[in-house]
Amino acid sequence: MLFPIGILSAFVTLVFCAYAEGAPLNEILSDALNATYGKRILGGSDARQGAFPWMASIHINSPYITSVCGGSIVNKQWIITAAHCFGENFQDCEVKAYIGKLIFPETPVGRKCELPIIHPQYNGTHTLNNDVALLKLKKPLKFTERVSSIELVPSWFNTDKPGEPTFADKTCSVLGWGSTGGDTKLSRKLQVLNVQIQPREKCISVTRNSWYPVKRGESKFCAQGVENGDTCKGDSGGPLFCRHNDGIFYLHGIISYGKIICGTKGKPGVYAKIKDLEEWAQNVMASC
Repeated sequence: MLFPIGILSAFVTLVFCAYAEGAPLNEILSDALNATYGKRILGGSDARQGAFPWMASIHINSPYITSVCGGSIVNKQWIITAAHCFGENFQDCEVKAYIGKLIFPETPVGRKCELPIIHPQYNGTHTLNNDVALLKLKKPLKFTERVSSIELVPSWFNTDKPGEPTFADKTCSVLGWGSTGGDTKLSRKLQVLNVQIQPREKCISVTRNSWYPVKRGESKFCAQGVENGDTCKGDSGGPLFCRHNDGIFYLHGIISYGKIICGTKGKPGVYAKIKDLEEWAQNVMASC
């Protein structure tokens, strides 16, 4: 059974509630963040400092929802994340982004963002299709070795469909600050996990009987962690990225939802497909 974040947020009061389970994530965390909450990336390993300089942690506070999601820096003023992180009443929310952090949170200082720009065809928790949002930072970033951007995969690339160039049946990676095992404590260090992108028809088949099946024509794809590693609640909005033949990492997916029991064999996570959403994102960033 699959659940979007809008359902979970009514019951979870701690700040890490962004990845809808099944679902619709320097050294010290606060007592509240150390409290048990829920698992995020399972079976991952510690990320190296500076290896993934585009990773951001998005903190959302409003009268309706308090949550943390992942995000990816696209350029000096824009971050891309999941639309469902903001719930239904995002006009009243305050959003901050924590940038360049390996151990979370390294400092309590975030960068303020403007209100999210949600994809116009995102339909909330009805299907979770087009689950993408853009955040504009109020002040541009200064890029360093630890803070930089990731390229959006272009629309002509076949992320999960047959026909070269494609990453179907190939290995890519995901990032998040989640549990590293079966307990419910958050990981203090950013985790990285290898996942295999499933061919389109297999993704459609294995999600057919779920609450949110992947259908033909939708901007989604599936990826399964190696040895049942998986993303989980709290990882929403984070990146699925792949290294291309030119040696550059490209953002292919945004963590959206998955099985309620994270890491279930044969039940992949589902991701918003950047290749279908790249043109919209580029147009928004150019015009706002």
